[in-house]
Amino acid sequence: MKRFCASHVEKLNNGTLERQAQKLVEHLNECDLCPHMCKINRLEDKVGFCGATADVEIASYGPHFGEESVLVGFGGSGLSLLLRLQQRMG
Repeated sequence: MKRFCASHVEKLNNGTLERQAQKLVEHLNECDLCPHMCKINRLEDKVGFCGATADVEIASYGPHFGEESVLVGFGGSGLSLLLRLQQRMG
């Protein structure tokens, strides 16, 4: 029987977590993290339309079961909420 290992630990061990973190940094070059998709380069200390900077912080994360069952599966679809992304109306 295969021993259980949490998916985030597997991702850390096999390098997937590092690749995903690099993808996030690439999004900061032409920011599209919020619905405003302002394309500002946050890595040059510029502030996007939503008010966030390159110092993205995770407010919370966890499984999300509020979608159709085909999207949720057995463990949830996953949800990450970023801190300081003000959802300004434009």
